Amino acid sequence: MRYLLIMITILLTACGGGDDDTSTTIQEKSIHPGLIAPDIQADYSLNGKLTATLNGSVGNLSFSLADGAANDVVRVDQNSLTILNAGKTRLIATDSGNSQYKATSISLNITIDKANRAPLLTNPYTYQYDSGASHQVGVSGTKGQLLYELSPGYPDDVVKIDVAGSLIVWGAGQTQVTVKDDGGRNYQASESQFTITVEAASSQFATYQDITNKPLILGGTLLPVYSGSPTNEISFTVAENANQDVVQIHPTTGVMNIKGAGETEVIVSQTPEDNHQDIAKQSFKVKVNKANNTSFKASILTIPYGFDDELILQTTGVQGTLTFEILDGESTDVINFINSETGQYRFSGVGATKVKITDSGNTNYLSMSIVTDVKVERVQPVQLFSVNLESSYQENKVISAQVASRQGKLSFSLATDSATDVVNIDAQSGEMTVLKPGKAEISVTDDGDLFYIPQTTSFFVTINKLINEQFSVENDLHDNVANTVYTPIAKGNQGLVTYAISSKSTANVLTQDPTTKVITLIGAGRGWITATDHGNDYYLSQTTDFIVDVGFADGSLTASAVSASYAPTRWSVFQFRESLDN
Repeated sequence: MRYLLIMITILLTACGGGDDDTSTTIQEKSIHPGLIAPDIQADYSLNGKLTATLNGSVGNLSFSLADGAANDVVRVDQNSLTILNAGKTRLIATDSGNSQYKATSISLNITIDKANRAPLLTNPYTYQYDSGASHQVGVSGTKGQLLYELSPGYPDDVVKIDVAGSLIVWGAGQTQVTVKDDGGRNYQASESQFTITVEAASSQFATYQDITNKPLILGGTLLPVYSGSPTNEISFTVAENANQDVVQIHPTTGVMNIKGAGETEVIVSQTPEDNHQDIAKQSFKVKVNKANNTSFKASILTIPYGFDDELILQTTGVQGTLTFEILDGESTDVINFINSETGQYRFSGVGATKVKITDSGNTNYLSMSIVTDVKVERVQPVQLFSVNLESSYQENKVISAQVASRQGKLSFSLATDSATDVVNIDAQSGEMTVLKPGKAEISVTDDGDLFYIPQTTSFFVTINKLINEQFSVENDLHDNVANTVYTPIAKGNQGLVTYAISSKSTANVLTQDPTTKVITLIGAGRGWITATDHGNDYYLSQTTDFIVDVGFADGSLTASAVSASYAPTRWSVFQFRESLDN
C-alpha cells in the first residue's frame, strides 16, 4: 500500500503542467485523524469468524497480514477474517480514506488460544483368546496425536500394545490402557483409560452386558460390551417400546452414536452356523447420564438499598425452569421475591442473605441448585451539616444545635478533646446549657435510620465573656507633692487591677517603680493613669483612664502679732517671717 501511494503521487506530478491559464489547483487531503484498533483474542473454532473493531475509519477498510507474520493462524479475505489455527499473528488494517482524508494503516495483534474440548470417549474391549492375534483399539473425540500405553500398576502379560493402539493378545486376563491425546495444535490435551479383557476361548456366541453411566457427549460413539465370540451374522436394533432418542445404532456392527441422555434397550440377534442350535435373542440396556449444567451460574450481588426499585436476580446458563427462594435459615428481611420463577424481587431491608436458585434441567441436563450471596448495603447519605454557634454568657442559658441533612436519629456529645466546663449538652435533643464562657466542640452523629450509612460531624460553640461596664476609678485631687505614695481606689472590678502611668500624663507629676509598680507623687500638675481590670472566667479585661491633679504645696509665710497704743496719724510696721521649705 505504501508503494501504491508513492506511484499515485508520481503519476499525479507527471500529469501536471500546461498553460498557466488552464491549470487547476488540487486541494491536498488532510492527514487521517487516526484509527484505533484493539488487539483480538479468541478461542479456536473451526472456520470461526473474527470481527475487528476499528474506531475512527472514514473510508473503506481492508486487512492484510503484516510482513513476516504467521500466515496459518487466520485467513484474510479482503475484510473477512477466518480462524485457521491456534497461534499468534499480526494484522495490518488499512482505511482507504475519503475525499478529505488520506489513507492510513494500523497494526493489531491476533491471538487464537487452544479451544476447550470434550473428554475422550473410550470403551472397554473384550477379545476371545487367540494367541498372537492382533487388534486395533480406538477412541472417540480425538483432536490431536494419540499415544497408547499400559496403565502403570496393571498386568503387562495380557496384551502388548504400541503407541498407535495396535495390540497383540498375549494371555488371558484383564488390564488397563491409558490413551493420551495431545490436542494437536488447536485443542487442549486430554487423557482417558479403558479396560481390555481377553476371555478364554470357550464361548461359541457373545453375551452382551448393559452399558451404564456414560457421559453425555453428543455424537460420541459407544461400542457393545460383550463376553464370548459374536457369531459371523449378527444384527442390532433399538427395542420397539424403548426410548428412540438415546442412541442411533448400526444394524450389523452395533456401534452406537449418542443422541441424548436417557435409558434405552437394544435387541441383539445372533444367527448360528449351520447345524448349530438356535441362539436366543438377547437385550442390553444403554444408559447415558444427564450432564451437569456447569454453565449455570449466578454472581454474588452487592447492591445499595433500592427503596421502591424492583430488580431481577441475574443468572446464566439456564437449561430449564428456574425457582428462586431464600435459603432455609437465612434472613428473609433483606429481599423478597415478587416472582419466584423470573427472580424479580423487592428490597425489604439492609443486611445479607443467601438465595437458592434451582434450574429444573431438561432432557439432557440434570436439575441443579446453586446458592448465591445477596448483600444489601445502606445508602450513602447527603453530607451531614452543622452550624458553629456563638453567644454571650448568661447563666443557665439554653442554646439549640442547628443540624441539616439528617437521615436518621441524631445524638450529641462533647468531642474527645473538647473543653468540658463550657456547656452541658443533652445527648438526644442537642440542647446546650451554658456553664461558663469558653469554646467547646460538639460531636453530632446521625445513625442513618434503617437505610443510610451513619455519619458524624462536629461544630463549635463559643460563649463570650461579659463586658464589665461597672468598672471605674474616680478622678482624684492631691495637694501634697512631697514624694507621697499614691494608691488609687477602683470600683466594680471583677479581677486583679493594675495601674500604669498614661502617656498623656504631664511630666514630673507621677513616677512608677518598674518593679513594684508603686506610683509616687513627685510634683504639681495633672497626671493620667490607666487602670486595667484583668477580668475573670466570666468577664473580659477592661481599661479606663482617670486624672490625678496634684496642687502646689502651701508656703511657710507667717505674720507676728502686733501690739501698740493708739495714736492718731501713727504708722505701725508689721513684721513678717517666711520660711520656705521648698
